[in-house]
Amino acid sequence: MADAPVQTSPKKDTTWIWILAVVLVLCLCCALLVFVAGVLYVRQNGFNPPRLLFPTPSAPTQVPVPPAGTAAPLTVRPYDPGMGQFPTLQNLVPNWQPSTAPGDHTWQLSVSTSQSALVFLGWCAVDQSTLQANYQHLVWSVLVDGTSVPVKSLYVETGPGQQGYCQGYVGLISTWPMGRHEIETTMHLDQSINDGWNSYPAGDYVDRYQVSVMP
Repeated sequence: MADAPVQTSPKKDTTWIWILAVVLVLCLCCALLVFVAGVLYVRQNGFNPPRLLFPTPSAPTQVPVPPAGTAAPLTVRPYDPGMGQFPTLQNLVPNWQPSTAPGDHTWQLSVSTSQSALVFLGWCAVDQSTLQANYQHLVWSVLVDGTSVPVKSLYVETGPGQQGYCQGYVGLISTWPMGRHEIETTMHLDQSINDGWNSYPAGDYVDRYQVSVMP
């Protein structure tokens, strides 16, 4: 019986493996060249990172508020009790306190354009005779945005108050033009007086109300 011929396995083609190896070697060489070139450039020129430009945030839009006295003028008219009851400027100032000695006091407050408020200039004493004696040495004055308001043209209120006997001049501001306004009231004493409870030295007692008007 003749022996079966020996079958030889066909040789596998490995050419693609060599091609892939050559490509990888070339890529590594290119990467190495780029790295070396970068290192040499940094050594010669230094490293300057790119400047990142971010958009500048825009400032919030604000409605310009005119300085005091540049808005439309205020109208102060005599108060009529039949109009109803309204807060005084003193009521609208947090922690307002009356002056006990000559000097200037500035108060900040905000109102809406439709807020009615009273400009009140008043003095109280222990009784009517003391009040009349005090008023012989007491003079009121009012400036509204720098313009003098005749005090004697305002409503006069006289009678018993929450404490003692009082007399005051009352004006009404029923509308406020937008912006900032300044109302200055002054009590001038030409000599020291006593209201029956305390003594008050001569001089000017100034209250300055800086009003910001909002919509």
